[in-house]
Amino acid sequence: EYTLVPNRMRFRARGAISTVIEAEIADGNMEDVLGSITMYLVEIKKIKDQRRASIHSQILQSYVIFFVFLGIMVVIQNLLIPYLGKMSGANLAKGDIGTGQLVGIAAQVHFDYSTIFTFIFSLKSWLVSLPGIFLMLAIIQGLFAGIIIGKLSEGDLASGLKHSLILMTIAVIIMSFAHG
Repeated sequence: EYTLVPNRMRFRARGAISTVIEAEIADGNMEDVLGSITMYLVEIKKIKDQRRASIHSQILQSYVIFFVFLGIMVVIQNLLIPYLGKMSGANLAKGDIGTGQLVGIAAQVHFDYSTIFTFIFSLKSWLVSLPGIFLMLAIIQGLFAGIIIGKLSEGDLASGLKHSLILMTIAVIIMSFAHG
């Protein structure tokens, strides 16, 4: 128990010890004092266990929601956008004006590694293309979902960043393979 959350347990142990010392100084009944401290610590442990159990299902639910989000992104990127691009191309061939923007944004971007400036320009072009936009959306979703998961589960930002790193890595891998 003591090693699960050392700082908080240490604080509670100090509080319990100071209560015992004060009871001893005041000539209190040590049996009653130790009994109430024990009941207090047992109740706190029960509450923490109940919180951990309820938070565990929320963590799993958040991960499932993230994977559903990635699945929807992959379906949109690989099925819906090419279909709309074909329809837009057909309308553009008929002479309709304004339907060719989807074709331009869905076009393949090839990276040019010849100089740093051409690479930066091709990276900029890729970021405003649909694969770049979808990847950035997935990374942003992973960042904020991870922060919320970490804050809910362990209560601090550092664990949230750990979950964010996991979710963003998964997003990059899935979106890269899905586009591949």
